[in-house]
Amino acid sequence: MSIESISLSQLASAAKAALKNQFPFPVWVVAEISEMNVNRNGHCYLELIEKESNGDKILAKTRATIWSFAYRMIQPYFETTTNESLHAGLKVLVKTTVEFHELYGFSLNIIDIDPQYTVGEIALKRSKVIQQLKDDGVFDMNRLHTLALVPQRIAVISSETAAGYGDFCDELTNNPFGFGFYTELFPAVMQGEQAPQSIIDAFERIYLSIEKFDVVALLRGGGSKSDLGCFDDYSLAYYITQFPLPVLTGIGHERDDSIADMVAHTRLKTPTAIAGFLIDTVSEFNGQLDDNLMYVNDLVQQLIQNKTMDLEGQSKRLQSGFIESWHYHQQALMRANSKIEYGVLKFQNNHFKNLEKYSVALQFLVKKGLELKLDQCNQQQKRLIKGINHGIKEEDKHLEYLHDILEWANPQNILDRGYSIVSKQGKAIKSSSQLAPNDLISIKLAQGAVTGLVKNIQE
Repeated sequence: MSIESISLSQLASAAKAALKNQFPFPVWVVAEISEMNVNRNGHCYLELIEKESNGDKILAKTRATIWSFAYRMIQPYFETTTNESLHAGLKVLVKTTVEFHELYGFSLNIIDIDPQYTVGEIALKRSKVIQQLKDDGVFDMNRLHTLALVPQRIAVISSETAAGYGDFCDELTNNPFGFGFYTELFPAVMQGEQAPQSIIDAFERIYLSIEKFDVVALLRGGGSKSDLGCFDDYSLAYYITQFPLPVLTGIGHERDDSIADMVAHTRLKTPTAIAGFLIDTVSEFNGQLDDNLMYVNDLVQQLIQNKTMDLEGQSKRLQSGFIESWHYHQQALMRANSKIEYGVLKFQNNHFKNLEKYSVALQFLVKKGLELKLDQCNQQQKRLIKGINHGIKEEDKHLEYLHDILEWANPQNILDRGYSIVSKQGKAIKSSSQLAPNDLISIKLAQGAVTGLVKNIQE
């Protein structure tokens, strides 16, 4: 039994014919651009997808092409109308023919794009981001920060080659007041898909040395609105709301605010406008200082004037009181002086009489005291002489005793009593163990000495 079959090319041709019959005319298709690439010939190759309405699950995916002759007309018209460039992540309404090729399979050939649909989608997306930030309760958080009275230390997020950054620095450096500003650049990508994360990374680098700065300036400085879609990113806007320093934006477009502008502490049109705002803020503080100085100066002058008048009045009162007091005390001093002279004379007379009495009594007491001390000295001298004589006698006896002992211990006296001294080689012999037979010994006697050999030894 044979199985009926067809070739792959026949199947592909049948599918192609079926699609052509089903879609003989162009159709409008809603899709999201997931990938996009324009080659050097001007052809634009895309990948279109459809996601779940409330999620990221992909329901469908296909290739699409915009040939160069069509792309040259579609691209400028789309950007002019939407102020947005064609890029990945953008939701579009495209007019397309359905294609099927035996070798390359299913694809769409885009011949037109409705920019109004995208405008509505962009506005809807912006509206959702704004509402989400408000629902999160963070939309106004950065504006709650108090701007420093003298914001002179500025962290700048910008492209280091951007003209707006140069204008910003020139404006600050050449300000007419001569104020000094410190700026430090934290470079970031300022357009395209990579911009939101690049700007967030710059904020994080600032946070590592946040104590060095008073404010953050987010600068771009012009460009088409289509290049500024990155500033509507939810993550970037949320990060700005949470940053602990005031954020000033000078992105460079005047007609519409980006979401980054809306959540920033202060939105200004251009980088130069930010520089002017900072200069004006410092100038205002400087003016307040001048006003305060003038006020304090006037107040001090008034106080000095008032105090001078008070001092003059007090001086006059003090002078009058001093003269009156001086006369009063002069009279009191004269009365006191008279009393003192009288008192001194009376005191001298009384004490002279007392001194005469004391002198007689003192002479008697001194004489008696001297006689008593003299008698005590005589008695003490007698006892001392007696003690000295007794001590001398005792010492004489002791010396005689010591002399007797020395005489008894004299070797000559010992020899006279019949003893002798035996020596060997000049050393006295105290024990027989110090000698050996035939040793030459010397014997000292009371009268003279003898020499001999040892013959026999007894222990």
